[in-house]
Amino acid sequence: MGQFGMLTRENGFTKEGKHMKRWVNVELAKETAGRFKEYCRDYHIKFETSDCFNLIHFECLMDDMEIAKANDFIAARC
Repeated sequence: MGQFGMLTRENGFTKEGKHMKRWVNVELAKETAGRFKEYCRDYHIKFETSDCFNLIHFECLMDDMEIAKANDFIAARC
């Protein structure tokens, strides 16, 4: 829970040599979701959120490089 390594593909695929964006998702604890929202805004990542019991569900439009960086951020700060 709470890692973009657990973030799953919703649709779209990366073609070889291109950085295509696709919708991916992750759930974070409400206590730490605010940090990730700030991260997305700072890096101009399009995202949507919804409540999921005691978690916040994020849908984010990212390419592979953005996913890797987000994973690092979440591992270190969320």
